Amino acid sequence: MKIRRPADLSRDELARLGREWMLFGHLYDRALMPQVAIRLGGHEIEPLSIWEGKGASPNYTRRMKRLMRIEGDDVTAIVKALQLDVGFPHEYMDVRFRVDDAGYAEFWLNHCGALLDVEPRGERGVVMMCHRIEDPTFDATAVATNPRARMRPVHRPPRVPADRHPHCHWTIRIEPEAEPLIEEPLTL
Repeated sequence: MKIRRPADLSRDELARLGREWMLFGHLYDRALMPQVAIRLGGHEIEPLSIWEGKGASPNYTRRMKRLMRIEGDDVTAIVKALQLDVGFPHEYMDVRFRVDDAGYAEFWLNHCGALLDVEPRGERGVVMMCHRIEDPTFDATAVATNPRARMRPVHRPPRVPADRHPHCHWTIRIEPEAEPLIEEPLTL
């Protein structure tokens, strides 16, 4: 059997492999957090999820940008990297993007598998994931491309009404006058 390297694969094969790698990374994370709850208690999931996301996401983003030759520091570069982010695995999430200009874009989730997984646990779990974890980790993802980029919600769960679509909606802005965000020391 001949070993094939990524450079030997067709575009279709690379797309399939990339989707599988994203799903693997996502499943690995999903398997980790129950272990945290068992060993350290459920109260540790939130701070460790934030720490993990703020530490890993900038590294994933920089690595993906380098591998895919994504250049620049505008919202287009952020959106390109988000399309390949392990936190948005294709088919588990249905993420849509709109880029207005170099300084502004939006994304929304027509389907969020993570939300559907956590909704049965109630509003407390939804707020933890969709507010307290996503706020700092989305900005940590953007800072890898531009320290003055900010991701802010237009709306997010809990869903009102209960069948609201899209599940959430966010903006990405480059704010030239904003104080640059500093990455977590563990990313360096």
